[in-house]
Amino acid sequence: MNQNFTKLARRIKSDIGCGQLINNLNHEIRTPLSSIMGFIDLLAEDNLTAQQCEYTEIIRYSADNLMALIDEILTFIMIETHTIDLEIKNEPLAEILDDIDSTCQPLAQKKNIEFRIIPSDSLPSQIHTNAEQLQQCLAKLTLNALKFTQNGYVKIYINSEEKQNLRQIRFDIEDTGIGIHPDKQKEIFRPFIQVDSSTTRIFGGIGLSLTIAQKLANLLDGDISLKSKPDIGSTFTLRIPAHQP
Repeated sequence: MNQNFTKLARRIKSDIGCGQLINNLNHEIRTPLSSIMGFIDLLAEDNLTAQQCEYTEIIRYSADNLMALIDEILTFIMIETHTIDLEIKNEPLAEILDDIDSTCQPLAQKKNIEFRIIPSDSLPSQIHTNAEQLQQCLAKLTLNALKFTQNGYVKIYINSEEKQNLRQIRFDIEDTGIGIHPDKQKEIFRPFIQVDSSTTRIFGGIGLSLTIAQKLANLLDGDISLKSKPDIGSTFTLRIPAHQP
């Protein structure tokens, strides 16, 4: 699968109008799926039997998973073909954190997991970055933590630090999930990689979220590191520059 998508990305990159092609793919795939999801919602409002309700929930769950899969594949292709928007400007940090909370809190509540964002008092009110890509990177890391955590918590600690005379923002996404064996920790950032086949069967996914998060971090001149212990939990640390011109 990795080779097939790499070839696809190269083919798209070689096209003169690759940006337009991706936009067309985005539209042609999302439009019918969005219609399906809309009609599922309308159907769910009818006076359905218990069995019919169960069927519509299964269809909706499958459609949501398919939409998430499409999002990941298109994002991966956009990064590989350098067609992603990376305008860097001053952005309010509080709004970015609010977006993360609204994105991740519903899943945490559904799984009955504690989810908190804990910013330090030393943080600047604005950071010089791309808000959309930073939000997407953080969401990938946090949703991944929630996905592999069945009990306990997922917390995001945010601090400001200095490194080589450069001010950085540090995001520590800490969870009490299944953890990752030391021998597997480098592999999880490779595209289409899961730590083992049982992980895919139990938790699903195609192994792109962490790859996309790492690539987005690099595009923002940042990096991601990992500390993890099996059966205890993991901490993914994202560092990005916070300088203002």
